[in-house]
Amino acid sequence: MVDALESNSIEGAGLDVFETEPLPEESPLWEMDEVIITPHCAAFTVDYFRDVGGLVRENVERLRDGKELTNQVV
Repeated sequence: MVDALESNSIEGAGLDVFETEPLPEESPLWEMDEVIITPHCAAFTVDYFRDVGGLVRENVERLRDGKELTNQVV
């Protein structure tokens, strides 16, 4: 990511998850103006648990019915 930003392959990045967490203090990403870093909670909303519960409930039904799961991360 640092190489891509420094070579202008990409203009900027919004980052929430890192290979090493928390992001080490010595990471150059902290000092880059074109980078936004969030504390691994960018998806959290007031309705987060309700929404996740709905997704789990739907996928349990899909699994029971032999259907493909939604929002599956592999």
